[in-house]
Amino acid sequence: MPIRTIFSLLSVLPVRGPVAIDRRAMGRAMAIAPLVGLVLGVVTALAVVSMRIVTKTPGQPAETLLPAAVGIATLTLLTRGLHLDGLADVADGFGAGRERALAAMRDSRLGAFGTLALVFAVLIQVSALSLTISEHRGTVSIVVAAMTGRLAATLACVRAPAAHPTGLGALVARSVQPWQAACSAAAVVVLAALAGRFDIDGGDAGRAV
Repeated sequence: MPIRTIFSLLSVLPVRGPVAIDRRAMGRAMAIAPLVGLVLGVVTALAVVSMRIVTKTPGQPAETLLPAAVGIATLTLLTRGLHLDGLADVADGFGAGRERALAAMRDSRLGAFGTLALVFAVLIQVSALSLTISEHRGTVSIVVAAMTGRLAATLACVRAPAAHPTGLGALVARSVQPWQAACSAAAVVVLAALAGRFDIDGGDAGRAV
């Protein structure tokens, strides 16, 4: 089942995926990856809202930095840090040069470029979420960001070739049909627009756009 497959792959939720899967089934699963982002984004948003309530001091402005850090930490835990691990591997690959890129990316050890990429990525994410929270758009931003991040994975599975003939990359590379990716992209756009339009903190047509 595509839903079970993609949730078992992209999250820590207790969903048991199939033992064996072929490219066609994996393509269907990757096509609905934004659904995982929607669920994880909502859970993360609840963590952010809860932390803002807990840290609110009477007579003082509500905290934004700590809730943002907790939100990013929550999202990282919910995904097993899969996206950050991949980012670090890619950064180490670029740093190693063309000839040694693949070997560096497959190495389980974290290199200097990977470390720097992780540090700056987390700093940027926490700072960006803190800014949107201060503008009363934290919930909408984290949900939309989580969806679009997984949509990027869906789109990458349409035409991007595999870096290696074996492994997960080879299984998902070019497994998503263009029409499936288009449907996923349209769904994400619609959900993002609805989130902007009906945001409890002042949603309107401009926010939807």
